[in-house]
Amino acid sequence: MAQLRIDVFLKLTGIFRTRSSAGKAASAGYVSMDGRKLKSSHSVGRGDVLHIVKPDGTAFSIRVEEIPENRQVSRRDRQEYFTILGDPD
Repeated sequence: MAQLRIDVFLKLTGIFRTRSSAGKAASAGYVSMDGRKLKSSHSVGRGDVLHIVKPDGTAFSIRVEEIPENRQVSRRDRQEYFTILGDPD
């Protein structure tokens, strides 16, 4: 089963603009899974549901559909890797 660091996944899929901002959000507790706050080095895989709070306060959940095989993902292909589920509540 393919897995990827959470900060890399969030950057490659465009949820955060940079790996640094994704890592800071995770380390600050703004990214969680199953009620657990995740560190930036936590691995995610297909089927994981992540709860995310962006710096502007927007909260939503996503389900990881696929893990990118390459470190470069085109903007038009980013949406293939996750599904937005809505508010985390």
